[in-house]
Amino acid sequence: MIRLIIIILFSAIITITSSAQSDWYVTSGGETIFSWNNFDNSPDDGAVIRFAPVFNIQSMVNKDMNKSFGIYSGIALRNVGFIADDPANTDTTDTRRKFRTYNVALPLGIKIGNMNGKFLYLGADLEYAFHFKEKKFVDGHKVEKFSYWFSDRIRKFQPSFHMGIQFWSGTNVKFKYYPKSFFNPDRTDIYDSLYKRFDSNVFYISLNSNLFKGTRFTYTE
Repeated sequence: MIRLIIIILFSAIITITSSAQSDWYVTSGGETIFSWNNFDNSPDDGAVIRFAPVFNIQSMVNKDMNKSFGIYSGIALRNVGFIADDPANTDTTDTRRKFRTYNVALPLGIKIGNMNGKFLYLGADLEYAFHFKEKKFVDGHKVEKFSYWFSDRIRKFQPSFHMGIQFWSGTNVKFKYYPKSFFNPDRTDIYDSLYKRFDSNVFYISLNSNLFKGTRFTYTE
């Protein structure tokens, strides 16, 4: 179902692009992410907000078909993860783990509304997780930390869906959902049981600056 939605979205945008004559332009901006997960085994229901203000950059190629409709694609670097209490902890200590990945993302979407002001945008991303980090805390003290490049502990390809509102000032609010589990479901080593305890989907809300505000340019032959 997810693949079908992405294919339909890509096909629609390609069709619209081939029939339109408006100019392309590039925009770029930062992103401040507030993320959490949805698994139900944690003592606190997993509802621990993770704040990620850095290393979230994105650049979009835009095409406005008219004053009320546009399309966009581009590339982004994102710091995505979540924080959760360990559901297997049965003693009196407070055990918490933090997980995060750095992802390269390829977004694709549409914009509906006033292209020079306030509008709604929505689309899909295909993200590749190239760096993984995990931290363990006991009673608030960090006792373990490790990271890996191109780790097989997590799902490397992570599709996602996003929707947001762009405001007149150039700032916007975006909501994103990852329908696939964060961790690699095919692992069979000693860490398999650990990550199954935290198996979940990641959600996030982000504040974006200048994502769709930039300088227009026109290609000339």
